[in-house]
Amino acid sequence: SEHLLSCSSSLISVFVLVAMGRLSAVIAVACLPALVAGAACTNTNDCPATDSQTGGDEASLLQHQKPPTKRGPKYTQKPRVRREWRTLSPEIQDKVVNAFWTLKKLNTTYGQSLYGPHFHNHDDMLILHSCSVMDPRCDQGHFGPHFMTFHRALLLKYELALLSVEPDIFAMPYWNIAYDSVNGKYRNDPDKYFFTDKYIGAFYGQGPDHEVENGRFANWPVEHWTRQRFGNESELVNQDGHYNRCIDEEWFVPQPCNCSEDECPRLLRASSHEHCAEVVARWPEDPNGQKMTNSDGIAMNPNGQGGTFEIVYSEDDFDKCACADRTPTWMAWQNCVELSTISCFVPGSKEYDMRNRVLPSLVTQAGAKSEAEKQDMVEAMKEVVEELMEKVEPNCTDSMLLGYWLKLGKSEGGKGNFPFRGHSPYFHSQAHIKFGIDLLDVTTSPNEAAAFTGYHADIDRNNFHWMYNSRHLGQATKWTYPTSQNQAAAFAKSGLPPYGSSGPYGLYDRAMCANGKAADYTGDTPWLPGTLWDDVVNSGFAFYNLFPDYDGGDKGYTHGDILTLSSPDRTPYTYDTLEHLYYDV
Repeated sequence: SEHLLSCSSSLISVFVLVAMGRLSAVIAVACLPALVAGAACTNTNDCPATDSQTGGDEASLLQHQKPPTKRGPKYTQKPRVRREWRTLSPEIQDKVVNAFWTLKKLNTTYGQSLYGPHFHNHDDMLILHSCSVMDPRCDQGHFGPHFMTFHRALLLKYELALLSVEPDIFAMPYWNIAYDSVNGKYRNDPDKYFFTDKYIGAFYGQGPDHEVENGRFANWPVEHWTRQRFGNESELVNQDGHYNRCIDEEWFVPQPCNCSEDECPRLLRASSHEHCAEVVARWPEDPNGQKMTNSDGIAMNPNGQGGTFEIVYSEDDFDKCACADRTPTWMAWQNCVELSTISCFVPGSKEYDMRNRVLPSLVTQAGAKSEAEKQDMVEAMKEVVEELMEKVEPNCTDSMLLGYWLKLGKSEGGKGNFPFRGHSPYFHSQAHIKFGIDLLDVTTSPNEAAAFTGYHADIDRNNFHWMYNSRHLGQATKWTYPTSQNQAAAFAKSGLPPYGSSGPYGLYDRAMCANGKAADYTGDTPWLPGTLWDDVVNSGFAFYNLFPDYDGGDKGYTHGDILTLSSPDRTPYTYDTLEHLYYDV
């Protein structure tokens, strides 16, 4: 239908506009009074050092390393353990890679005849992901309380499929993005850096259209959409005996890409009209991503978001979101891991113009200067960043400014020390934007199969830490997950206003789905229909048979089911950083 095609074609720009500060709105992370005041974390399981412990220096806060804590097992079940990619033996890595390629090459029907009912073709699961984005109620998988429940279910489905092919891998690996970020422990390690032949290939795709041509997943094909394969004439309409409304009504039909042929292919990309690469492509300088320009045609981040095209994230950033004292509710956690800030300054103000015009202009000018002149420009940029940082409200975080400040350092005679403001460099969305092209395409981002699963499993790991640290909430409060459309309750669970892209009344939803872009979206409730505790996760293409003690029933798992069945005392899987809760290690 036309409104869904329109939604699909505009989604990438919406996703990045939210990231780059081009929408005329002022929203902020839902920060908490205790955090604003610099209060110490009383729960030391995952809480990083506070300002009082680090002298309030942001750089030293990000560099802090918490000491390891040894604890005995607390739970009786013996879940499978997801481990970081680099800790796997070469033999297990080979088996994981083989399992990924097997999911790609075999269709679901044939795969299940060989490997059993948990086998599902990779692109079938990609289509399920696209159904969440293209739901006529608005995105059922991103930017809201449902982000983690949806992705946890998808990762479980993927893990069970991998295990059906190679049971000896024991669990699906995760990718700790902090290790490969600027100053990360593996950033300069040729044997362990993730963007090499040994793992997922170069950070910059090396083909003529930025195709990824090296690594264990080199030349991973992007499939062609056809009605017989992915539409209402396909087996997906009733896969595994369950009706999928999304497939029957064809919520996602990609546009033909721009090519020189009379008939151009419909590749599985929401932005396929822009990219015709037949295999996965990766481009950190994607003009739809980090190289997006402002209304004056000036690149917002000419040297990359936060002053670099690489990922900016640390292990302490991870700990801040997992710390239950800093993020005491489900939505506080969501607003910590997700991109939440458009701009901390009112459009039209001096500060807004400095952030969105003056600073990018200085960066552009510096690139054309001699080394001596460039130093003067850098000093000017430092002063602009410091002036803006001092004016940021305590309950607002600006990832762009924080990145510049960490990159440039303090000016001569400058203050250089700021109280911890809001949250860290954002976790989810960052790798999407930094990769460009296929991971940037939120609708079909699973095309980057190993990066997608590993990255989102790392975010899931963070939530597992948060759930353990928040175990006192548990079933008594349903993890403070939204259970109704009561406005007062929504605000109470979301921290201080103004609110961010995840809501309540999320900016992302309004930008993506209002004005007829999604047929059933109204925007008159704090949370999207379909995302409350008792609602079925992604009901247009629901999940079944993920947990050993409940198969999802007739309609599929609800958000509440996912959280209940993955709570610390029931989960069938865990992570190596929480293994001590289940095993004597």
